[in-house]
Order: sequence, then structure tokens, then C-alpha cells
Amino acid sequence: MSKKLESLQLIRFAGILSGLLSIGPAHANPELDHKYAFETIGALRAWDNVDGLFSDYVSKSYRDYFSKTSRFRWVESSKADAALTDSKMPFQKAIEDSEILAQLTRSLKMQTLLRTKIRKEGPQYQVSIEWLHSPAMERLSSETFFISEMNDLDGRLQEALNRLFNRVPIIGNISGRDGTAVTVNVGALSGIHRGDTLIVQTLEDVKKHPLLKEVVEWRLAPIGRLEVDEVEDRIAFCHVISEEADRNMSRYQKVTQIIPRPVTETKGATLGAEKILEPPRLGFYNVSLWTGTFGRNYSINTTDPGKSGSGILIGARGAGQLWLNRDIFFDLDLGIATFGYSQKDLTTGTESTLTGVSGTATVLKSALGYNYYLSNDIFGPKAWAKVGYSINNFNLAYSAADTVAPYSSSAIFLGGGADLPVRDRYGAKLDLELGVITNGAEVSSANTAANTSSYGRFYLGGYHRYRPKMHFNFGIEVITSGSTFSTGAIVSEKAFSFTPSVSFYF
Repeated sequence: MSKKLESLQLIRFAGILSGLLSIGPAHANPELDHKYAFETIGALRAWDNVDGLFSDYVSKSYRDYFSKTSRFRWVESSKADAALTDSKMPFQKAIEDSEILAQLTRSLKMQTLLRTKIRKEGPQYQVSIEWLHSPAMERLSSETFFISEMNDLDGRLQEALNRLFNRVPIIGNISGRDGTAVTVNVGALSGIHRGDTLIVQTLEDVKKHPLLKEVVEWRLAPIGRLEVDEVEDRIAFCHVISEEADRNMSRYQKVTQIIPRPVTETKGATLGAEKILEPPRLGFYNVSLWTGTFGRNYSINTTDPGKSGSGILIGARGAGQLWLNRDIFFDLDLGIATFGYSQKDLTTGTESTLTGVSGTATVLKSALGYNYYLSNDIFGPKAWAKVGYSINNFNLAYSAADTVAPYSSSAIFLGGGADLPVRDRYGAKLDLELGVITNGAEVSSANTAANTSSYGRFYLGGYHRYRPKMHFNFGIEVITSGSTFSTGAIVSEKAFSFTPSVSFYF
């Protein structure tokens, strides 16, 4: 097996292991705007001729740099670096091989890649950085500088990155459009403020050196202008203020210039404006309508169908999430509703005397969880896991003749979910909970000692980001609980509901 083939197989394996999720760009016009989107970036482990002395320092400096900028989404490549390092092909040669690098960028879904080399030359070190575009490994720009001490590396490296990226006349891209509303993938970390004007252009031609595969000229044509309405760390919401007569703004077209808003505010007004621009840092709360159906099944033993009832449920819910830090959160959820209830005997099919009565349902839940972000945007794709405690009460007046009694359950549960932005300001959300330590009881009846109990919750919905700090949510929720008792009775209750809500971030 050739050394190159072995390296390619190792990179494929590393790409699978990385587990990184990203959404590739969709088709867009013009083709060049799509091709040169520059939304994701990664970096090879730095090569040097002093036994890898600088590798870790460079990796840390790159991570720090990209954590503070909204222009790119950083893609971790440590597993691919390990594959290259362990390969029989020399590392220096592997990082020069365009075929290997193309496979690496495809595996890790990188659009661009940084290649860094550091050579000791007498008392100095020469640092060279190349910015490469996948999959042809075109060189977009490069930067070289010298240092005399390792302590100088971090600051000089970050200055060099600024110069490297500024040689390409593109600040960011349009990420979505809906009517006159436009979002761009750069925000406050790129120096954008509310009221600024953004110049939008489209790529007409990219000239490359025929032998070196290096971009030597970018040709752009004007498209129009945007005014910034709201800003977060890594995204801005704008509206169109002008467009060229024969051109329309669309996804992937380029933001090439920021024109600052006129400074006319007083000092106090400026401070107030800056406060508005801050992204949410503490969490959110939401209020929702809790409407749907309530169902109950009761049987004396496993062979007796027993009785079944249902009714329309309507009420309200209030919930909130407090961010203890960027990753750890605390959830609280409280709901109360009323429902009508009618019941029939499953054996005879006859209606019970318990018809048209009303009951109440209450939910109280708290949880501690961890968010795993798949991008630097707090509103970007993410997944979470949590552990919590839930109390669910479904109260009906006690009736021995109809085998009905108030039922209460509690559970320590494990849960998880995901938030996936779909397009522009829309997204989907999934949340699951499963009781691991549960208890249930019927108040006022003989069924006070449950042998086994269960609890589960399922939520699937979508949302619309009406404003950066105001979201409309819509989804379906199913809450189930039940118990088997020492008397032989089996009780199961379920609330199936539609829960439209509005969330406010702060």
C-alpha cells in the first residue's frame, strides 16, 4: 500500500471519528459567490524544524483568534492531524500533497484551510501562513514574518492573520433573505453596529496564477446596500435600502464594506444604543397556550379492558431558562390547565355517569443541563443533555363507582434534545424526557402504593426568529404517566397538546 493511499484512508477515518455536524451550502447564483463562501475554516497542525516546538502554541493561538471573530466558523481538525502525524508519509510532505488535503477538507467539511510552517534560520524563526481554498487547494493569500523569541509568536501570529484575511476583499456573506429582510453571517465581533450601512457585491471573476494556483485578482460588481437593524455577536439582521436595477441580492453574495452610522447621539444615548445591541447573555423566558386533549385509562387487571375517558384540555404554561455560563443551564417549567372529562366502560361501551365533569392538570418541572454548540453562534445548531425532576398532577373528583381518583406522579428524569436552524430565521427543535426513578399514587383511593410507575415527555416543534430576542414557537407535546398498583389496578394518563408560545431572550 502506498504511503499516500494510507494517509488518505487515515484521513477518511479521522473525518468519521470527528463527529462534526455542519450543513453544506445549497446551490446559489452566481456560482462564484457560492464557491467562495468562506464560512468554515480549519488549520493543519503547524510544521517546524525544531521537533514540533511550536505546534501547540500555534493551535492555541488559532483557537483564541477564531473564538473572537464572526467571519468564520472554526472546524477542529485534531483527529486528522493525528492521522497525518502517524502516517508513514513524512508530515512535511503530507501537508504539501493537494490530494491528501482535498480529502481532509471534504472529510471535515472545511471550505478553507490554514497551513503553517516555522523554520529556524540562525537566531530567528521564519513563520509562513498560507490560506488555502478547498478542494483544489488554491492559495487565497499568504503571510510571512520573523520572530526572535517564542513569546512574540501569539501577538505576531494574530496580527498576521488579520493581514492575511484583509487581502481578500470580502468581509462576509448574505446568509438568507426574506422579502426586504436580509441576514448576514458577520456581527458585532466584526465591528458591525446598528445603523451601519453594508455594501453588497457579487463575484464576477476570480483570476488565478496558472502554475501556482494562487488567486491574484478578485473582480466584484455592485449589487446594493443594506442597513443594519439588529446585531448579535456573529450575525446581523438588515433591510435592503437599494439594489441595482438588473440585480437582486441573494444568498452567498458578498459584504465588502462597512460604512459606520452617523454619530449624532449624545453620550448617554450612545450608551443606551450599545446596551440594545448586546446579545442575550442570561437566558430566556416564554409564555405559552397549553391546549389539547387529556386521556385516561383504568383497568382492574391485565385481562379486564376497564374504563377509558378523555376531554379537551386548555390552560397556560410559563417556562424559563437561566444560563449559568455559556454551556450550563437551569430550566424551570410550570403549567396549569382545566379539562372536561367523559368516560365509558370498554367492556359494554356504555357511557359512565361520570360525564361532562371537569378536572385540573398541573405540571412543575426543573432541570440542570449542558449545551453542546455546533457553531460559535448561540442561536446556531446545538444539542443538549439534562437531568431533572418533574411533578405531574391530573385531578378528578373521587368516584368509587366510576373508579376515578386524582392521580399524581413524580419522576427524576434524563433528557436530551437538539435545535437545528433550517433556513434564515426558521428552525426545528426536539426535546425528550424519560423517567428513571418514578412514583405514582391515586389520592383518596386504595391505590396509594404503586408497584411500578412511568413518566415520559416528547416535544417536536419549530420556531421563527421574529426579532433577535423574540421568537415565536409552535409544536406538539405528549406527556405520559402511569402506574400499576398492588391492588391489581393499572392507571395510565396522557396529555397530548399543541403549545404555541413566545420566547423573550435577555
